[in-house]
Amino acid sequence: MPEPTTRLTEIEARATAATPGPWAATLGDPGIVQALTEERLAVFGGSVQDYRDADFTAHARDDVPYLLAQLHLRDAEIAELQTKLAVRERQLDDMDAGVIA
Repeated sequence: MPEPTTRLTEIEARATAATPGPWAATLGDPGIVQALTEERLAVFGGSVQDYRDADFTAHARDDVPYLLAQLHLRDAEIAELQTKLAVRERQLDDMDAGVIA
């Protein structure tokens, strides 16, 4: 399994290369657009799970970039907090050194 940052880079590359949304997934027959309601799907012989899988696929175009953006924000916040923590640790070390000296 690739490292998390490598995997995220690969996911981001695929998301960037994909066509803009919205997408419509199809069920079996390419002429049936999967944005149908569960009730209408039954008429065309699709199962509720087929609908849910297609709904997941259709929303992936918007969901994946959103999740990647959230990860980038989280990573930036973590980096900022790590920097602040390092500064505070140096200040404490300096204070300890002053007390010991």
